[in-house]
Amino acid sequence: MRPPILFFLFALVVLNNTACVPRPAARPVSVIIPSEDTNAILPNPDMGWVLYENYPVDDGPHGSSTMLTLPEDTFPEADSVALMFSWADIETAENHFDFARADRAYDFWAARGKAIQLRVSTEPLMLHVPGNPSAGVGVPHWLLSRFPQAAKQVRSMDNEKYIVVDGRYPFYQTRLRTFLRAIRDHFGKTRPVTLIDLRGFGAWGEWHSGFRYPSMEARRTALKSILHLWSESFPDHPL
Repeated sequence: MRPPILFFLFALVVLNNTACVPRPAARPVSVIIPSEDTNAILPNPDMGWVLYENYPVDDGPHGSSTMLTLPEDTFPEADSVALMFSWADIETAENHFDFARADRAYDFWAARGKAIQLRVSTEPLMLHVPGNPSAGVGVPHWLLSRFPQAAKQVRSMDNEKYIVVDGRYPFYQTRLRTFLRAIRDHFGKTRPVTLIDLRGFGAWGEWHSGFRYPSMEARRTALKSILHLWSESFPDHPL
């Protein structure tokens, strides 16, 4: 009967010795409560807000032009301003390019320290500008009148009709190249831009709302040719 008693005494000694081992001190806990400066402007170059300027297609005093409706606001949170215009707004007659409204908008925002982008559309923009129903129509009327019927189609959006063209048509590609190079030469000399928003197929630049091609291969061929023309015309600008 002695061994159990000895074992019990040994266990008490071990427990007592274990209780005497010093424990590590508790580490202090830091509590961080962040504060937010709601008046601070976060600098985020080339990744922040882009201000849209519609003056080249809408120069009415109470329309959608930011420079006319909010002339005193410098928009410090925006680093860039994007100018909107379509082909028909610039090439008003064959080889006659009128950049007057685009230049005015460019100079207005460049003087306020903004980098300038272009939102160039060679397709319909579906705009409703009082007193200027031709604004934003995309392909100029003088050019559409010289298209064969098979190279253009009438489509409808929100019960409004618009005209789209076959991007494979050689005459269209020739005139498109001339227009794009006119833009490159005009802005490249005195008014540099950082980015060009390519809107070259379908209403608002949406491919599904453009010309209905007979096959997927024909659609792909047209799209590739358009992208090639834009890339060729603006080799130094991201699209």
